[in-house]
Amino acid sequence: MDHETLAATGPTSSDVPAPMPPVEGEGEDSIMARFGFYKRRTEVCRNAIAYPLPAYDSRTVIIIGCGRGGTTAVSGVVDALGVRMVEVSQPATRINMEDGEFVAAMLDSQPEPDAPRYPGLYRRIGKVIARRNAAYIDWGWKDPSVDLYLEGVIHQVRNPLVLFVVRNIFDIGMSHLAAGGGSFETAFDQSLQRYQREWQLAAKLGLPTLFIGYERALADREAFVAQVSEFLRLTPTVEQFQAAVNWLRPQGGYHPLKTAAA
Repeated sequence: MDHETLAATGPTSSDVPAPMPPVEGEGEDSIMARFGFYKRRTEVCRNAIAYPLPAYDSRTVIIIGCGRGGTTAVSGVVDALGVRMVEVSQPATRINMEDGEFVAAMLDSQPEPDAPRYPGLYRRIGKVIARRNAAYIDWGWKDPSVDLYLEGVIHQVRNPLVLFVVRNIFDIGMSHLAAGGGSFETAFDQSLQRYQREWQLAAKLGLPTLFIGYERALADREAFVAQVSEFLRLTPTVEQFQAAVNWLRPQGGYHPLKTAAA
């Protein structure tokens, strides 16, 4: 078919739908409408395991994925929406949005996927979870290595909700190379294995899980923030919503964030 024929058979003006008006309703629609956005057609996130009803009156958000895979971006969004993800007493962690006490426990234990269980690591992380439960109604943590210990501490996690961040594995490998983190092939292989372990664990434990497409989130930031807010049953203020959108940078990278209670 030639170019003229394609042009002749293309949609006419009557075939093109009119712009959608602001949507009123529940969930993402009402969030988008409240902040003056049109309903977005982009499906940035996908429910994998449904959120229980009735909704929790408190929540613990667990952000999982791969290193260099977008977990920092998502953690910053969740913190901006009012869920404590890092401690004010740990200012250095505001760059990569990791709770320093979880990181220290992992570095001291050095667990491996094929090694035996780690009761000492479980006890140490369990104490951190207990302190966070006592301090906050809504809190969470992000850890691309959570598959190595979550099953041993999940009984201590209050109302867990999982945000599973998925990034193009080629880009993960290239990001590791740019950061001096080893070979592309190793990063590629480890990312495949980690995604599989994390998904199998979330499914085994029956944790409410939202899949997040990292590239899609950067391409449609408002829709992403609205969809995450809907899944977590949050009602952000205008300031919180805009701070969450602004935290996401289409070009990626790290930058400081003023945390939820700072």
